[in-house]
Amino acid sequence: MSKNNARRRPFGVKVIIVLQILSLLAFFVAVSLAPVSGTILPFAQPQAIELLLLQSQLLPILGGLTIAFQTVFILGLWQLKRWAWLLLMIQLGVSMAINLWRYHQGAPHYFDMLLDVLMVFYLNQRDVQHAFERRRRNADNSQ
Repeated sequence: MSKNNARRRPFGVKVIIVLQILSLLAFFVAVSLAPVSGTILPFAQPQAIELLLLQSQLLPILGGLTIAFQTVFILGLWQLKRWAWLLLMIQLGVSMAINLWRYHQGAPHYFDMLLDVLMVFYLNQRDVQHAFERRRRNADNSQ
């Protein structure tokens, strides 16, 4: 990346990337400890799904896919790709809905809720949205 691209990356984008890395690290720790502790505490998944995952061999596979998916998100965010912004908003919407469901079930995950709210806050900042706007071709801009 050139210096010009680095200057265009708003503070909010950097915060979102750090929050995504924290979320990724927390997920990695949770997946690593799940067979030992018997639960995936830091993450908002319904209890039935947690039990199904823990009783099957799917946990390592889904954990690896999730880690790969989050890594692609982080790289897309760093490169200011519009698809990363859109997919992250969709992911956060689903995560917030699951977190609300868990909250009403009496099993809230406050850390997840906090990360989700912070990321949505920063994703909706004007300078962050501007950084993720679709880039038009030079021909369109010259007219």
